[in-house]
Amino acid sequence: MKKILLLVLVCLVSCSSFAQTKERNQELKSIVGISPIRLWNSLRIKYERVLNSKFTYGGILTGYYTNYTNYPGVQLTPIIKFYFKEKAPKGFYAQAKILAGFSQNNSFDSGVDEKQFFTSFGAGIAVGYQLLWGKDNRWSIDMNVGFKYTTNAPEPKDDIYCDHVNWHIIGPGSIPDGLVSIGYRF
Repeated sequence: MKKILLLVLVCLVSCSSFAQTKERNQELKSIVGISPIRLWNSLRIKYERVLNSKFTYGGILTGYYTNYTNYPGVQLTPIIKFYFKEKAPKGFYAQAKILAGFSQNNSFDSGVDEKQFFTSFGAGIAVGYQLLWGKDNRWSIDMNVGFKYTTNAPEPKDDIYCDHVNWHIIGPGSIPDGLVSIGYRF
């Protein structure tokens, strides 16, 4: 009789601990990540939340530095992702985004330092893959490539030099757009 009670007790404890692990995994619906690749010209922080088994939504906040671009400022990008085969937030996905940026044009010519503040808007698409790993799949690596269109930076006042190449290649208005981020799921 003691052995049967002990066996039942062990089974109950095992089942309840398994249920808690499964329940804990289902509660992990948010991911916060940072993009280490872009740290040389910007700080990019990503938040993603599971909506259902195929969709997630979130946002990317990007701050551009003054040292490597003539357009320091901040860009806010709401995103939505559709996961093709696996349950979100894992696997291959397609992403749509809109964006709004608040920047300044730091132009310098002939000893004259001029700053213009402006707002830009745009939209874009991307495809990517998100990998979950570690204990309880708490860590993520998210990689995507895509394109975006952003309204142009204004022409500088008084014919002061403005580097539009920076705007379209590495700045807030860059047409090719991608992300590599390392994140934590909670």
